[in-house]
Amino acid sequence: MKKNDLPIYLFFAIVSFCKGLGLAGTNKIYIFAYLMGSVFVLTKMFFDKYQKKEINSLLVFIIIGIANFIIGDTTTVLFSAICLCGLKNVDINKVLKIMFWSKLLSFIILIGLSSVGIIENNFILHYREGLGMVQRD
Repeated sequence: MKKNDLPIYLFFAIVSFCKGLGLAGTNKIYIFAYLMGSVFVLTKMFFDKYQKKEINSLLVFIIIGIANFIIGDTTTVLFSAICLCGLKNVDINKVLKIMFWSKLLSFIILIGLSSVGIIENNFILHYREGLGMVQRD
């Protein structure tokens, strides 16, 4: 692992951990974690060398993401653009492994906290053909 890649690995670990806990793009904790992770991406980008064409492409992605956030009030495109900005010369297999293990860890923590009653175990009751069906939220 290159020393320069550590910030992007931290970024993906933080974001996937939050996603594993069920946090979404509108959650303030998730947005804070994403902004904190974005600092890691910017740190990596500072040390990488980019060609003019790459910089222009990244700016287009960021502008589209910001416009989508302002007009559509969704963060998905903006967050994806930030992810793409930091992925230059990064081993994707390591990113996927980090995301898997951090999401698995957060899932285990979520199950544990739910089973001891620290967090509420939400469910929704649906009626289909006169029978009740339980769907976990």
